[in-house]
Amino acid sequence: MRSRRVELVTVRRRLELLLKALYDRDFTIVVDRMPTPRWSERFFSDVRSPTRSPEPVSRVNADHVVLPPHLGDMLGGSSAGERYRLLAMAAAERL
Repeated sequence: MRSRRVELVTVRRRLELLLKALYDRDFTIVVDRMPTPRWSERFFSDVRSPTRSPEPVSRVNADHVVLPPHLGDMLGGSSAGERYRLLAMAAAERL
C-alpha cells in the first residue's frame, strides 16, 4: 500500500477560500521553499532529535501563510488534506 502524496498547488485555492470564510479577510498561501539539505543532514536524517520536528510545520511571513510544498498521508489515518487545513488555520491564527 503506497502512501498518497498531496501537493500544495492542488489544494491552495480551497485553503485560501476556507481561511477567508473563517476569518473574513484575504490570505495568501505560499509554498515554503525548503533549502537543499546538506550531506550531514541527509546522513543523520533517521536520528531523532528533540529540536527538529519530523512533521512539517506552518509559519507566517508578513501577510502570507507559508506551508510545506507537499504532505503525505499519515499512518494514523489523517489525510494530507486534513493536515493542510489544520496547518493553514494554525498559521492564520498567528496573523
